[in-house]
Amino acid sequence: MNGINNNLPLKPHGEYVREVKNLLPPKAFAPAPQKLFFLGAYFLLLMITYFLFRYYNNIVGYLLLSFLATHCLSCIGFLAHELSHHAIVRNKRIRYPLEVIAWGINLIPATMWDKVHNHTHHTHTNTPEDPDRLYFVAEKTKSTSLYTKIFYAHKKGVRWNPVVLSHFIPYIFRNILSVFYPKNNKPSIVPFKPKYSREQKRLITAELVVVILFQAGIFYLVGKSMLAYFFAGPLSYVFTSAIFNVYIYTNHFLNTVNDEHDPVLGTTTVEVPAILNKLHFNFAYHTEHHLFPSMNSKYFPELSRILREKYPERYNYLMLGDAWKRIWNNDDFITMDEAKQFVPET
Repeated sequence: MNGINNNLPLKPHGEYVREVKNLLPPKAFAPAPQKLFFLGAYFLLLMITYFLFRYYNNIVGYLLLSFLATHCLSCIGFLAHELSHHAIVRNKRIRYPLEVIAWGINLIPATMWDKVHNHTHHTHTNTPEDPDRLYFVAEKTKSTSLYTKIFYAHKKGVRWNPVVLSHFIPYIFRNILSVFYPKNNKPSIVPFKPKYSREQKRLITAELVVVILFQAGIFYLVGKSMLAYFFAGPLSYVFTSAIFNVYIYTNHFLNTVNDEHDPVLGTTTVEVPAILNKLHFNFAYHTEHHLFPSMNSKYFPELSRILREKYPERYNYLMLGDAWKRIWNNDDFITMDEAKQFVPET
């Protein structure tokens, strides 16, 4: 299928699983600990990249190293994503420290990510309880209007506004801020806040210390230069956010917001150059990931072929460029009914 079809009845997640899982080899659902090698290699390369900043004193050199740091950070992020879904190792004693490191170097407290992403976004994708969804008209305030104008792609804003690509950074910090709001209160710019226990808040506080220590370590490795740190740290995170956001926006913001979660109708897989699938561990196959979050991403292309055959009218598959263009036709705020605006052009 070459478009988005949102005018179909919703289907429970478990029904898809029953119909599809037996069509895949059992090894597709086994953990892939060999990916720890890539995680370690990228982390080592990142540390070497930071150290190399000491030997450059010009903007061109800094920029090239910033690009290399961006590549490492994004790949570590994609691997952290798989790690947190138990697709690499299942043992929590091994997994959790690795998550703290892999997410921490990307400015993210691991426990917050697990709560917001794994336990809320995945179970309520494109529903009112999805922390990642667009704002409803009823949530329109001065702060959400400003946030939307700056960080969301829509037809009422500045066309091709490049700042939207940096959205993953404020997304992280708005969720961190939300954690420490009392009870179930939240900042208005947070669409939905999961409940955090006292223990989870304590863990997140400790993980934030790790995030800060990483930034101090980066500053030290680059030679205690603020200019070098700007290129190694803040600028690299902006570039990394751009990589993440191109996927995140096209994977979810073209799909209808509904009362219930449908993992196939509620997500979109995008086609990217083969080299990006290899480098980014098949992250573009996002419908596949939502259907089987702990599945080895190596088998996502095979699952994609199965979904195309079994659900040609439900499976959303677009070229990345086409999907990105369509994002800019979104309204700035939506209602449940207005979400049907995402039906593709004919």
